[in-house]
Amino acid sequence: MKPRFSIISVCLFTLATVFILLAAIGAIRAYSPVPIGDMWNGYLGFYMNATGGDHSAWWAQHNEHRILLSRIFFWLDLKFFEGRGWFLILVNFLILLAGAFSIFMIWQRSAPPGKNRPRLAMGLLLMIWMLSWIQHDNITWGFQSQFFLAQLLPLLAFHLLDLAVRSPRHGQAFFVISCVCAVLALGSMANGVLALPLLTTMAVIVGRPRREIVALVLLSITGLWLYFHGYAAPGGHGSLSQAFRDDPGGLVAYLLAYLGGPFYYFMGKGKHGVLLAQIAGLLLIQGSALLAWHTLKAPRQRSQMLAMLFFLLYVGGTALATAGGRLIFGVEQGLTSRYMTPALMAWAAFFIAAVNCFRPALSPLLRGLRAIAVFALLLSMTRFQLKALESQDQLLYQRSLAALAIELRIPDQEQIAHVFPDARWALQIADGPANHNVSFFGLPPFADLFQRLGHHEAKPDSGQPACAGYLDELKPVASDSGFSKFRGWVFDASLKRQQSGLWIVQDAHGKVVGFALTGQERPDVAAAVDPGAGHAGYNGYMQQQAPGTSLTLSNPDTRCQLSIKLP
Repeated sequence: MKPRFSIISVCLFTLATVFILLAAIGAIRAYSPVPIGDMWNGYLGFYMNATGGDHSAWWAQHNEHRILLSRIFFWLDLKFFEGRGWFLILVNFLILLAGAFSIFMIWQRSAPPGKNRPRLAMGLLLMIWMLSWIQHDNITWGFQSQFFLAQLLPLLAFHLLDLAVRSPRHGQAFFVISCVCAVLALGSMANGVLALPLLTTMAVIVGRPRREIVALVLLSITGLWLYFHGYAAPGGHGSLSQAFRDDPGGLVAYLLAYLGGPFYYFMGKGKHGVLLAQIAGLLLIQGSALLAWHTLKAPRQRSQMLAMLFFLLYVGGTALATAGGRLIFGVEQGLTSRYMTPALMAWAAFFIAAVNCFRPALSPLLRGLRAIAVFALLLSMTRFQLKALESQDQLLYQRSLAALAIELRIPDQEQIAHVFPDARWALQIADGPANHNVSFFGLPPFADLFQRLGHHEAKPDSGQPACAGYLDELKPVASDSGFSKFRGWVFDASLKRQQSGLWIVQDAHGKVVGFALTGQERPDVAAAVDPGAGHAGYNGYMQQQAPGTSLTLSNPDTRCQLSIKLP
């Protein structure tokens, strides 16, 4: 039996390493310095307010959340790392690893007595589960550190209180650190307000000293007051009471889908995947209720299981609150990638508690079936993890083009929607960062482009060799901006590479009238011109010009230029 377990452990350790590497590669492939979504107001907007003297910005609401901890990382990124964003991705990745390692250590501490090798194998299996790429939004989006922290901190708080029960010698220290984790959870996300009241309830159940319970009660009251003092319900969201009243069935369907979400991804998505997720969510609730009934018979002796059950209750409360606020967007919104982090952690906690409770009752047949199910699940998880290798080049190109529009102050709603839903709001937010060269506004190829518009540069050099290329389309931007949007392709045959940025210069006066970005996929150009021209497409913006105007597209780093005449 020893070799079998040894081989399994080695295989699972290798697979865990592969999962870590794939997640890291996926994060690198998805990296861009261009902010997306809530990063515009919650990252750039926060930084400009905070550095402008508005100290209340640190604790101010972002939607329903007070993301103090993430704002510390935002400030560090913008202050010391030029707002390039890679620091935030690194933070996400490190917290992901911390969560996976924490689950592994909790399992090791709470696993039933037995051989070390099967215990190690189970722990590695839990780490693999925690590293799943289904939560890729939280890994690759620099804004999402709070999603990891909002689950990790309460998990540690409940586990540390369990250690305080089981380790009387160090109980006081474990209790204090547990309280610190629960207090910090207040600064992660809105669901963090549940941590202290739940921790207080757990302390009462396990019979902690009265002074500790009083301290937790005071912390809970203070924390709730701090969080909700000056709180305003965000607009554009539903509410739990409204969902209960108007669509209780939809609320339950959303809740179940949220909790069972990992199985939606691992079973191939689709309508059947939604149904399977909801069934899994129902089983999680029923299994947790059964575990609670068993645990509460002797809570102090089963404090390990109780800690995991309180974390499950925490995630369940999170899922219910999310369902109330987001049901208006549809049940399938509960299967969004960012919600998979709490769902994955909930299932890991359930596994730890269930194995502790039911392992002795498993027959050899059931253990064999469990092994088959685990093998099938690992195959499905590995298949999904490989999606981290998929190219993100064109998605990142569209985001860069949106950044170009914002740098040039062009309200191109269609393009800017790739990074923010409202173009004019994005331009308002960007005004301060752009003027101070904060974040990507200070990085090539975007830095100071707006200031260069209309400036007279040296006229195009007639002796410079011509690039291969063409202007495919020119159309006005759908607004009164006075700009046209254009696209085409350009290839520097002598260097066999494409430029990252192009200047558009009016031949007659040498005046800069626009800019473009190369890098769009053009398989047609690669087939017709050169195999190396697969990303020779360009898109850009220019000030509207009269028909027949001669322009030159060039870049200081290239040895050729493309001359075009507007139709």
